[in-house]
Amino acid sequence: MRFLAEKEDKVYSGKRYGSPDLVIKLMIDPNVSIQRGQSTSISYLQRRIDTVNTMSFSENCVVVEVDASQPVENVSHDILTAIWKIL
Repeated sequence: MRFLAEKEDKVYSGKRYGSPDLVIKLMIDPNVSIQRGQSTSISYLQRRIDTVNTMSFSENCVVVEVDASQPVENVSHDILTAIWKIL
């Protein structure tokens, strides 16, 4: 798992392909994620959330956190708004 996490970090942090212009973090409470059928393990989901929260990007990268516990229409709207703001 550590090997995969390191590879994922290289891709998302910009170490391998350069820094992204925009990162959208879909933030959700583990319990809501479980209710939606994403997993059955709160500890697994919490580790993933903690990993996402520790990732860092270049200062030129815009990082937007979207509350993914909202209805899908709201989440889509927030994502599209974030994209349009940097275009």
